[in-house]
Order: sequence, then C-alpha cells, then structure tokens
Amino acid sequence: ALALGDPQEAVRRHRRALALGKSVGDRRQNALASLRLGTALLRTGDAAGARSVLVTAHSALSTMGVTGGTAEAAVSLAAALHAEGDRRKARDMLLRAEETFRRSRDGRGLAGALRALAALDLEGDEPQPAETALREALRLYEAIDERTELPGLLEEFALLLLRSQPAQRPRAVRLLAAADVLRQRTGAEVPQEWRSQAERARTELGARLDWPDFATAWAEGVRMSAPTAVAEALSSPAPSHRTVTGAAAEAQSLTPRQAQVALLVAEGLTNRHIAVRLDISEWTVVNHVRQVMRRLGCTSRVQVAGAVGRWG
Repeated sequence: ALALGDPQEAVRRHRRALALGKSVGDRRQNALASLRLGTALLRTGDAAGARSVLVTAHSALSTMGVTGGTAEAAVSLAAALHAEGDRRKARDMLLRAEETFRRSRDGRGLAGALRALAALDLEGDEPQPAETALREALRLYEAIDERTELPGLLEEFALLLLRSQPAQRPRAVRLLAAADVLRQRTGAEVPQEWRSQAERARTELGARLDWPDFATAWAEGVRMSAPTAVAEALSSPAPSHRTVTGAAAEAQSLTPRQAQVALLVAEGLTNRHIAVRLDISEWTVVNHVRQVMRRLGCTSRVQVAGAVGRWG
C-alpha cells in the first residue's frame, strides 16, 4: 500500500500486524512491524508519531541484534528527525546506518541512506557531496536491478543537475521523462511534495529551453530503458571533473577539523589513534572520515592519502 501511494492504508495494515504480533508474543516481528508503521506514519506527515514509534523499534531491534533492521530503522528515524528540524541528529543516525549497510553489503539499504544524506547536504548548500552520494546510489540500484525506487532517484539527480549544472538542462529533461515512464511501468506512486517539485522543474525547463529542444529531449527520455537512464545520469560531468580543479580547491572543500583528520589519515593513523591525537571520540572521527571521503570524492583511505599528497 505504501509503494502504491496509500500511506493511510499502510498505517492501518501495519497497526493490525503489530496487534497480531503482540497477541502471539513475537518480539522480533513486533519490532519490525513498528518499523514499518513508523515509516508509513512518516509518509502521512505525522513526524512526531513516526519518531515515537521508530525510537522504540530502533531500540528493540538493536537490543535483539537485528543489524539490518536496526540500520533500516535508523534511516527512517533520521527522516523523522529531519522533518522535525533536527538535522544534526538525523545526520548522525544516517552515518551510522551507512556504516552498517556498507559492512553488510546491503546495496538497497546503502542507497537509501545515501539519498537521505544527499538531501541533508543539499539543505546545507553542499551540492558536490550530494551529487557524489546520488551517483553511488544510482550505481547501487543498477547493480541490484532496482526499479521501484529508481524513478525517484532519477528525479532527485535531475533536480540536482538543474541546481548545480544549468548547462545540463536537456539531460535533466531526459531524466525526468525517463523517470515518469519508469514510474508508470512499475505503478509506484510519488509523494505529493516531490511530485510538485518535479512538475515545477518541468515547467522551468519548458520556459528556459526552446520548445523543439524540450520536446526532443523529452521524447528521447521517454524511449530510455532503466539501464540507459542510469547511464545517462552518470555520464554527466562528475563533481571532481567540474568544480574541484586542483589541490587547493580540494583542501578548501573541507572544514578545518576535517582537514586535520584527512592529514592524519594520510599519515596512516587508525580512527582510534586519530581520536586520541585530537582528543575526540572514535565515532566522531568515523563521521569526519566519511565526510572527508564524500567531499573529496574518495572511496578509500588510500585515495584520501593520495588527495592529501596533492596539497603540497
């Protein structure tokens, strides 16, 4: 029901599932049902209700050692916190979830966490790390042949292109068209808020491009298969080839603390040793390392060391 755009019906069904689970005393199923209920409540706009349910679900799943469920609950809880305006706690939850999904090689879960982190980056006016995250999410969806959630991701990427690369308007049109057709094929619905953003983007593109150019690009997007649409998105100029043109630009993209951490990573220090050196918690170091990798477009500590080596 949630995937088909009826969150209210999803809430009713998950409440019934939760009641059934309680009647048979299945703690694990109760926690998972609470997770689904909280996610559905969030889609109805009830962020406070979702947070209350999700805090309980996250705690229960963590206590029982259900690693994947705990990370999934963290992503949903982060969305609730974000909706209530607590971006710092939301980011912390997402970074923990990202770490778990990477360890467990859960491509779908990791892509969801990356999309949520990208949304936070964009709110903080950081389009480059947002684009890096969305590119990785696109690759993950393609690797697992994900189709239900792919249209939404293509739209997110198209809107990011409009914001960061105005010259890529025809590509954005193609991606929006491809997303529209792919969504029709799967029958998946899109939240009203996001639908409005996509419609505004189409209106803007129609106004800024000559009609023949818009119509041609839209027709090209309509004919795209899912793999072709992903390839179209990934073929746009990457952040590292666009805005970061030298070592100085790389260094300037980091906060002073992130630059400190990057230098210590380049020295070969572990997270624990960095924490001792800077007198901060090890988990704070993990967060900084993730942000350094995201901002520099690196996927490993070795690549971070290479980037630092270019600073001179």
